[in-house]
Amino acid sequence: MPLFSISPKYLSNIFWLFLDYAFRLIGGYFITIWLAREIGPANFGIYNYATANSSILAAIAVAGLHGVAIKFLVEKKQAHTALMGSAFFIRFGAAIFGYACLLLYLLIDNKGLTDKIVLSILIGFKVMFNPFTVIELYFEAIVKSKFRVFARNIAYVIRSLLLVLFILLEWPLLALGFILLAEEALAVIGLVYFYSKQGYSLIKWHFNKTYAKEMMREAWPMVISSAGAMLYMKVDQVMIVELLNETEGGFYAVAVKISELFSFLPGVLIGTFFPTIVESKSQSKELYHAKMRKLILFMLLIASVLGAGIYIFAHEIVYYSFGADYISAVSIIRIHIWSLILSFTATVLSRWLIVEKLTRFSIVRHSFGMVVNIALNFLLIPKFGGEGAAYASIISLFCAVLLFAAFDKRTFTFLELVFTSFFVFKRNR
Repeated sequence: MPLFSISPKYLSNIFWLFLDYAFRLIGGYFITIWLAREIGPANFGIYNYATANSSILAAIAVAGLHGVAIKFLVEKKQAHTALMGSAFFIRFGAAIFGYACLLLYLLIDNKGLTDKIVLSILIGFKVMFNPFTVIELYFEAIVKSKFRVFARNIAYVIRSLLLVLFILLEWPLLALGFILLAEEALAVIGLVYFYSKQGYSLIKWHFNKTYAKEMMREAWPMVISSAGAMLYMKVDQVMIVELLNETEGGFYAVAVKISELFSFLPGVLIGTFFPTIVESKSQSKELYHAKMRKLILFMLLIASVLGAGIYIFAHEIVYYSFGADYISAVSIIRIHIWSLILSFTATVLSRWLIVEKLTRFSIVRHSFGMVVNIALNFLLIPKFGGEGAAYASIISLFCAVLLFAAFDKRTFTFLELVFTSFFVFKRNR
């Protein structure tokens, strides 16, 4: 019996998701390089500050509905229009609340409408398109992610062309905000088009109080969890600009972009192998744990190889891609890249908690990581700059993944799986 197997239907779905991530992340990396070289570290720091704020806001606006809404759409197909309408209005309310919080944060404690503030307000407005992305959840529920990929990537190609024009025609920095808004609007138009081709219409959506309550009752832990996760992943990029300056933020952004280049790998790899791991749980505990150990070891090896390669060639990567102006980012990259090991492990942990029906612990671990990261950033950034923020990211991930697992006997099993994964081949002999 093979260790990992997957049906052609799901393999096709994973292929489209992989294509989506690979195209947008890897393709976007080269556009980002060109953009960073042209606008310089200070403006790149402002741009990254604004997009980090937007990412945090988006985590709040999804209202934790991703997995919950998909589950409802699969289980209650006959209530499609009520479920879609309810999810839409929940996200709409979350988007308004989140955007209001962003405006308060940006305008109360800052002096004047600087480029940093205005660009954050513009890019943050993307959240108002978020309610329409419940259509993506429908496509995932029917295992037809290719339509989502088509819509997103058509919009992404247009966005990339606009970024090229931005660089060549030397448009003002604030034009970046309008370009990102245009991308989101085009993606929504594409999603609506493909949704209508399935025989549905947004006009028929309606709010159902009962379904909304049921969804929110299941989703609220994920609201806190996803917001906490995004905060400890992105807050360092905001704090380094607030505590130091935009230029230091630009250097740190380069380190983060290089690490993020590989962020799609864990989800795609686990999406491929995890169904058979879940299936093995019903067969035997020994087989289930054996497959978990092999998956963990596989992820650790990939992350370690990537980390070692980036560490060795960090200077060349920065110099020949971003340019001499960003050489100060090399020391940050050589620290930050090792966060891949923990972030790959964190992806496995998230899925393991779902299988073990321990998702409530996600709130604890993400909140723990967020508090540690914010505290360490306040302590380390003023003294060590971007390097301090990189150390804070690694330590907070360690706390949210391994240290968290040690606190409860129910999660300690995962810690045991991580450490015993190094002996997986010895066990098989």
